[in-house]
Amino acid sequence: MDAVVVDVPAPERTPLHAPDPHESAPRKGGWIFLRALTWTCRRVPVWLVCWFVMLILGLTVTLPWFSAFNSMIGERYEHGAIMTSLFRSFTAAEGAVADATFLADHADKLSSLNTNSARVGAVTAFLAILWGTFAAGGWLQITLGKRRGKYVKRFFLGGTRYFGRFLRLLILVLIKISVLGWLLYGMPWNELVLKGMYGVPKSDWGALETLPSEELVVHLGWTQASLFAVGLFGVLTWARYTRTRIALHDTSSVVWNGILTFFTMLRHPIQTLRPMILLLIVEGLVMYGVARLIAQLELGLDGNPDFGRVLLIAFVAQALVAFRVIVNGARTHAAVGASQATVRPLMRPDPWKSSVGGPGGPRYPIEDGDDEYAISV
Repeated sequence: MDAVVVDVPAPERTPLHAPDPHESAPRKGGWIFLRALTWTCRRVPVWLVCWFVMLILGLTVTLPWFSAFNSMIGERYEHGAIMTSLFRSFTAAEGAVADATFLADHADKLSSLNTNSARVGAVTAFLAILWGTFAAGGWLQITLGKRRGKYVKRFFLGGTRYFGRFLRLLILVLIKISVLGWLLYGMPWNELVLKGMYGVPKSDWGALETLPSEELVVHLGWTQASLFAVGLFGVLTWARYTRTRIALHDTSSVVWNGILTFFTMLRHPIQTLRPMILLLIVEGLVMYGVARLIAQLELGLDGNPDFGRVLLIAFVAQALVAFRVIVNGARTHAAVGASQATVRPLMRPDPWKSSVGGPGGPRYPIEDGDDEYAISV
């Protein structure tokens, strides 16, 4: 049976649904990351749903702190007396620390609160990872689909459709990150860099006191962190393009698609990495600017510790979370655009090769040795 090139459509692409001119698939070339940001910003219901889920997960961890501090402070302190000591700011010359008397008075409650927050935070982080896996399928469904409207419904449809496959990919990603951490913070780094290049004995791999200067210790730490950040970016980018390939071809093999994606990224590094790097730069600049703004607002609590300023800090922080949700959706849209420019369509056998029949009518199979002309007549 001969093979033909087919493009696998999303499930809603049928003649009964007219395409939306604003829903067209990402175009090839150009500034993909700008179009991706614009496209994602217009899908307001979708990113609002994603932001709301993250807000609920965040409140799960933070609400116990509000309740605990309300019971510990209450009316026991003068209004605004300890506000400054409860905040820290990286713009201050010396970061403020919590009042020593306050820590001593509530040491047991704070210790219990930290322990419970660690447990709840671990569960919440795991749920956030699962939600990210689900949301990846939803964004892909919307990006590849052709129907107009009903974005939220299609988002949940895509999340359900791809969740099993993307969950297997998540396990593979976690394994890769673990291997990366072992390479940079485990035996390979210790043997090849510390012992091989600097002659540090095994007994000093933790303290690094035998190195000639403290500056070298700091530089080695920066090198480790930088290499891990670059490796993590590469793994997450590879995972995003692997998910995109799985959705484009509607296949289920995570390992095989991951291998193909790796070689695609090697063949087209600029087309695949450029939009992701640009989106990362935009996200980083916005995060830095918002962090500076929040720091200034926190410093203002020293002279004017009012509820309105605290509410403004919370609003700015949640606006940043919403922006990061938008950037995450833009990454998926950019990955689809880059993949459509670099990934070949899937080769599948022609199901009509061994049959004859008119358009829209029944098909009649042709056995080996039959005369196709006679059967068609």
